[in-house]
Amino acid sequence: MSDSSARPTFIALRREDTRLLTGRGRFTADLRPDNAARVAFVRSQHACGRLIGIETREASSLPGVIAIFTAHDVGPLSVPPVNPLLPLERPQSFDLLARDTITWSGQPVAIVIAESAAVARAAADQVMVEVEPAVPAVDFSAVNAPMVRVRHHRDGDTPGGSVPAAQVTVALESPRLVAMALEPRAIVAEVDAAASTLTVWLASQAPSRARDDIAHAVGLPAEQVRVITPDVGGAFGARASVVPEDLLVPWAAWRLRRSLRWVASRSEEFVAGMHGRGSQMRGQLDVTAQGQFLALRAQLRFALGAWMPFSSVVPLRNAARILPGPYAVQTLAIDGEAALSNAAAVNIYRGAGRPEAVLLAEVLIERAARAVGIDPVELRRRNLITASALPYRTPSGETLDTGDYLALLE
Repeated sequence: MSDSSARPTFIALRREDTRLLTGRGRFTADLRPDNAARVAFVRSQHACGRLIGIETREASSLPGVIAIFTAHDVGPLSVPPVNPLLPLERPQSFDLLARDTITWSGQPVAIVIAESAAVARAAADQVMVEVEPAVPAVDFSAVNAPMVRVRHHRDGDTPGGSVPAAQVTVALESPRLVAMALEPRAIVAEVDAAASTLTVWLASQAPSRARDDIAHAVGLPAEQVRVITPDVGGAFGARASVVPEDLLVPWAAWRLRRSLRWVASRSEEFVAGMHGRGSQMRGQLDVTAQGQFLALRAQLRFALGAWMPFSSVVPLRNAARILPGPYAVQTLAIDGEAALSNAAAVNIYRGAGRPEAVLLAEVLIERAARAVGIDPVELRRRNLITASALPYRTPSGETLDTGDYLALLE
C-alpha cells in the first residue's frame, strides 16, 4: 500500500475572477446589435381564469410599435417535452402564450416589439386583457391530481427479532424561492436574413439543448441556429431549461427578420420567472435500543407549478433516490408525488431534491438519537454503509462505490 502522502494534489485555478472583478464581464444585457428592436411582455395579473379576449388596437397605434403577437399569431407552439426521468401520469402540453385559460400570475399573454424599451413597455401597459377569474389551485392542494409519482419499497428481515425502541417522526416544509442570478433573464436574437441564420445570446446552462429547442420553435434546421452563452452570474440549475420567453423572442425575431433584445426587470423575475424548492415531507424512523436503524418511511410531495420545464421531475426523483443517504436500513418505504398548481413553474435549483432528502434523514436521526440516548455522531457511525458492503445497491436502483477515486491512480 503506498503512502497516502504521495498521492497527487490537484489545484484548480479560477481564470475568470480578474475579468469579472474589474468590470470586464460580458452579460447578455451588454449586447446591443445594430438596429435591434426591444421586447416587452404583457402578463396576466390573475393566477387562474378563462381568457376572454385581448385588445391590442390602442397599443399598436403608439408611434414606434412594430408588432404585437398573441397566441393566435404564434400558433400551436409549446414548451419542449419534459425529461422523462419519471413518467407523467397523463399527457401534457403548455402553450408559449396564454390561449384560452390563465394558469399563473405573470404568465405571458402577448409579446410587444417596439423601437425602444420605453415604447415597448408603454404599449404593453395599454394592451387590454379580459379574464374571467377562477379559484386557483395552490401547492399541495388535495384537489391537485399528481402528474408524477415515485415509489421505492424494500422489505428487509429484522435481525434477531429486533424491535424498535423508538419510532420518531418529522414533518418538514421547504418553501418556494426565487432563483436569482446576478443578471435577470435576458435574450438577444440577431437575424442574418441574407444567410438565413439566427444567432441567439442566452444565459443558459444547456446551450446545445436550447439551440435545438429554439430551432424547433422557429422552424429552422439546427445548423442554422447558433446559441452563445455569455457570462451568467450564477444559475445553479435554474437556467438549465428554456422558458417561454427564450423561444418567443427568437420566434418573433425570425418572423420579423429583425434583431430583438429583451432584458427582464428584477421585479418581473419575481412574478414571471421559475422558482426553486417547494416541498412537503413526512418521515418516520424506527431504531432499536442499540441504535440500529430498522425502518425508514417517507412521504414526499413536491410542487410543479403551472407548467413543466425540461427538468421539472428532477427534484422529486432526486429526493426519492437519495433516501436514506449513506445509512443502511432494513426496511424502506418511500412514496412521492408532484402536482401542478396555479403558480410559477418550479425548476431545478442547487441540489434539486437532494438537500431536502438529506434534511429529512438527518433531522430524523437527531431525534432518534435523543429518543434512545445515543450520541448523534455515534448513532450515525453505527449505521453507515460499511466499506465491506460496497459496491452497495440502493432500493432505488443506484450503485454506491467506494468514492476513493485517488486510489484508482495508485
